[in-house]
Amino acid sequence: MTEYEFEKKTLEYIKRHALINSGERILVTLSGGQDSVGLLCVLKRLKSELSITLGAVHIGHGIRGEEALRDERFAEEFCERHSIEIFSERYDVPAIARERGMSEEEAGRAVRYEAFERLALEWKADKVALAHHANDQAETVLFNLIRGSGLSGLCGMSPKRDIYIRPLLWAKKLQIGEYLKELGEAWVMDSSNLDDSYSRNRIRLNILPELEKVHPGATSGIVRAAGLLETVKAHLDLLVQQYINDNVTFEEPREGTYYCELDAVTLSECDNALREAVLKALIGKVAGSLKDISYTHVEAVEGLLRAKTGLKVDLPYGVTAYRSYERLIIKKERASVTYTLPEAVEINLNELPKKFSFSGYEFMLSVEEIKDSKEYINAARTQNMYTKFADCGKISDVVRLRLPEEGDYIVIDPDGHKKLLRRLFIDEKIAVVDRKSMPVLAEGNSVIWILSGRIGARYYVDQETKKILRIEIKKQ
Repeated sequence: MTEYEFEKKTLEYIKRHALINSGERILVTLSGGQDSVGLLCVLKRLKSELSITLGAVHIGHGIRGEEALRDERFAEEFCERHSIEIFSERYDVPAIARERGMSEEEAGRAVRYEAFERLALEWKADKVALAHHANDQAETVLFNLIRGSGLSGLCGMSPKRDIYIRPLLWAKKLQIGEYLKELGEAWVMDSSNLDDSYSRNRIRLNILPELEKVHPGATSGIVRAAGLLETVKAHLDLLVQQYINDNVTFEEPREGTYYCELDAVTLSECDNALREAVLKALIGKVAGSLKDISYTHVEAVEGLLRAKTGLKVDLPYGVTAYRSYERLIIKKERASVTYTLPEAVEINLNELPKKFSFSGYEFMLSVEEIKDSKEYINAARTQNMYTKFADCGKISDVVRLRLPEEGDYIVIDPDGHKKLLRRLFIDEKIAVVDRKSMPVLAEGNSVIWILSGRIGARYYVDQETKKILRIEIKKQ
């Protein structure tokens, strides 16, 4: 494959999956290895056509000694040679792993992503580009397959998730190497990638090469299958959400107890795929996590649909599921745990940017002066729930990040019509269990922004806007 073909295929992949928009700032993660160097090179050569600004970030883990310092020097010299701004940071990952009770691999990943998101915010990046490729995708799918993962795991990595993009997910590692050789670009080798004591390395170094011997093109076949499953999953997710909206009731009957209930007979009449997906989603919703929820747990709860009233199944995270006459109930008891409501955070807009932790979420608030409000007008009304913009000129200097309070309202249209927040919760089918812990940003009882993704119409960005409040959020 020539360099022209490689760049052409990358551009086609970017456009097909809408990974990058014209004028965006892209922060590329640069380890110095072949894949990340290839990613930065191809984006630099497509820079004019995509109309983007490029930056790079290199994170040192404090594990490989002189080799890690070599990688850092290489990344910095590479960016200097190519006139690309780079941010280099070092962390003591072994110490962080001990502090957090994680493996070094888990701690390293956590540190990287925390740094990526903070630097993306500081540099005002629109996207963070990761260098995962087709071999990584095949490796991920195989790893999830042997662990017994469900449909989500078998889909592998997505080309786009939140601010993260993977422009090289179409390319094999060999093709990236050939591309760099044609450009005359060097890279560094991470010796830890050759250690097959790690499960993923063993798949990469031993299993995938053997599969290629059995069937040339095995890697591409796995990646293609993952893409097809992703399409299926997207459709199934829509069906699951619609079923839950129409048929499931979430309640918090007393402090510390969360549960949902639905008609067991109606669910039992659904086809297998929808039934199992609904049950898994509900277990995860009540549990607060899907991390340790396996097919075995879903199958056990599914058995209750055919059981007599009174039978019960115990699940991870203190969750129980049981049959009560015609109803299936999934419940989590926390009666023995004292839950303290988080105190409101008072925020002075003149002291931003700042990061805040509140009610299980991490917030980053910043104020920016703008010359052209057009892109922010659309963003304020259509941007996803993780990033929102409001007009600073319509907000008092001091606001509060807090939980909903009696009397809260939100302006729902430019004509100034108001709706009580409790009515909005009902109309948008937000579960009772979620309402009390849902963060809002407000001045008095007037809601500027709420976690469900809405900005109050009173604070919309318009043609007169000179300064915007950027609200960014992620789950802790």
